[in-house]
Amino acid sequence: MNDKKPSRLVRWLKRIAFTLAVLITLVAVVVIFENWRGNRAWRNYLAEQEAKGEVLDWRKLVPPPVPDDQNFAKTPLLAKLTDYTYDPRTGKVVFADPAGYARLNGIFAWQNLNVIKGKGAWRKATQTDWPALQASLRALTNSELPAAKALLARPAGKPVNDVLFLIAQNKAELDEIAAVGRLPHANFGVHYEEGIMALLPQLSVIKNFAVAIQLRSLAELEAGQLELALADWQMVLALGETLKADPLLITLLVRIAVQDISHQVIWEGLSQRKWTDAQLQTIEERLAGINLVAEALSALRGERAFGMLALDQMHLRSANGLPRPGDIGIPSLPLLPSGWVSQNKLTIARMYDRFIFGAFDPAKQRVDIKLARQYEREVEATLGKFGPYTLMARMLFPAISKAGIKVASTQTALHLARVACALERHRLADGKYPADLSALVPRFLPKLPVDLDEQPLRYQLEANGQFTLYSIGSDLVDDQGRIGKSSPRVTVDEGDWVWKYPAP
Repeated sequence: MNDKKPSRLVRWLKRIAFTLAVLITLVAVVVIFENWRGNRAWRNYLAEQEAKGEVLDWRKLVPPPVPDDQNFAKTPLLAKLTDYTYDPRTGKVVFADPAGYARLNGIFAWQNLNVIKGKGAWRKATQTDWPALQASLRALTNSELPAAKALLARPAGKPVNDVLFLIAQNKAELDEIAAVGRLPHANFGVHYEEGIMALLPQLSVIKNFAVAIQLRSLAELEAGQLELALADWQMVLALGETLKADPLLITLLVRIAVQDISHQVIWEGLSQRKWTDAQLQTIEERLAGINLVAEALSALRGERAFGMLALDQMHLRSANGLPRPGDIGIPSLPLLPSGWVSQNKLTIARMYDRFIFGAFDPAKQRVDIKLARQYEREVEATLGKFGPYTLMARMLFPAISKAGIKVASTQTALHLARVACALERHRLADGKYPADLSALVPRFLPKLPVDLDEQPLRYQLEANGQFTLYSIGSDLVDDQGRIGKSSPRVTVDEGDWVWKYPAP
């Protein structure tokens, strides 16, 4: 009896070992097959895209090196923004000049406080309320910001003068930015090799400077200093354009935000009938050269390529000599079959392709919002199916249709501003606004821009001598010029995107 028990145990152990060996062999065969199939599918896709001239290598999409003396981002004020390393022991960022970095981020910090009131909003047809703005700035009695303390230390003057004094507390920094603003390149030295962990500290700094210069431009406009106001408006545009070379969606969205705030200066000058014909022509020609839809395509192609980099970094402990994932805080998934990684790449790339080749039309400067929303639904359906081919894609794919609406909104705002400038030039020349927009061509515009539905922008003359110029907005419904809630920051499907002035 005792001899039989061990023999049974041995037999059972052999059976278990055999079963495990079979299972391991089957898993190995499945993995080998999945790797072969996934990697082949990815190689085929790459060959197809390369034949179309598409670039999926992130290295070929990043801004090329430029000489420091031609690089806006290498001014001493800005050069410290991307001078950092990751501490491999903690995975945290260490700036070479932490005090300088902190100070740079603190410049114009007062404008980010929620207590600041009185700013105008052209989309709501409201002008800057200078007394309200002054009152909110002088209410910063508990602020430790040097600029706010300097303002409170002087007697209250005219509201515009208070604002100009406050901004002038950082005159040295503004002068430095203005001096290099004419340089031909802007390469901030982003650590693109760090993939999704690369920092973009220049975004908040550029936006803070742009908002401050926009406010100074508005104050100069209010004070009747039209040429200074126009120069500062152009500086805001130039600041936004320093971000054009960065092929990332978040950078595009900040660029769009900067572009949108610049319209307040144009709008207030037009609503008060201050701009001259020559200034209006300068503004219109400057706006005509901006194609945000084309920039959006560059950003989408960049995001597609960096999505591939992120997958490689997550999968490999060291991807082609790039930083080790653990050293820069990237999650590492080295045990996933390479074929699954390739299939996730394919899933992500094909989702991007639908938008790149379908919803964005740079030639017409138009985003097909209806198509973008359809693609977004298809993406949600794909990513909603849990499986090995979408496991990593779910973490990386952005909400492109929402970004597309922001692009469409700001590109449309450019069209509205250009037409509004042409309408004012017509009024200056003929004493009144035209009965129809067609009267602007070719005298004041080479051609009329089109709306989201590829129809002309809507235009209505009002009984009080003013006009309402508008787009049908993201709901694609003509609400007869009713101002809705949609904006580059809020994408609610109601109302139109409107350019109109307060009643005289």
